[in-house]
Amino acid sequence: MTPSYKQLELDLWGDLKTALTQPESADMELLWHSLEEAIAHQNTNGQLLVAGDAIAQIIEVYVKRAKSILDSLEATDSNDGPVLDEDFLSGLMRQSMSLDLSDLMEEFVFETESSPILVGSVVSVIDRKEAKAIARKERAAMRKDLLELADQENIPK
Repeated sequence: MTPSYKQLELDLWGDLKTALTQPESADMELLWHSLEEAIAHQNTNGQLLVAGDAIAQIIEVYVKRAKSILDSLEATDSNDGPVLDEDFLSGLMRQSMSLDLSDLMEEFVFETESSPILVGSVVSVIDRKEAKAIARKERAAMRKDLLELADQENIPK
């Protein structure tokens, strides 16, 4: 009968080893039943020894499972937003783009105005008082245009 008990213990330790490597997919109910079967036919000291070690490993499975769950929650509920894989949006994003606008553009042609050629100069000599009067007149016209523009744009004076 002793070999069957050893076999049950081996199944328990194998299940625990598998559960420790993959805690998210571990069947906890199966682990507890394996533990009960492994200690069912042992004396009290043997039950305590096996149960103590097995329960410590089962707790480790719970800890790893909880850590995994908390890590996944932390990744989805962080202030920076969810953590995405690098290729998550790769189908939606473009690294570079070229746009051919040549069909939309016209060739620029320099137009030359045919203005009548004046004979003589448009520059004349004027005296100083006359130049000041012209400058004052132009300043007044510019100030008037700026005030009109300010009124149109609703800018306080």
